[in-house]
Amino acid sequence: MDFGAGDVIVFDQVDGISSFADLSGNISDNGSYATIYLQFDRLLLLDGVLATDLTADDFSFI
Repeated sequence: MDFGAGDVIVFDQVDGISSFADLSGNISDNGSYATIYLQFDRLLLLDGVLATDLTADDFSFI
């Protein structure tokens, strides 16, 4: 799936992550993609997206 302008990643009841402030420390770049580290060694890779491209508007927390 492509992640681009207007797309939003929804976090639904992820322990310890209820805002972009909680999440931002878990985002880093690995080459040409951003890696979002989650609990229990799970991660989300966004190919072609850098960590600096991501803002609070790209996420929703339920």
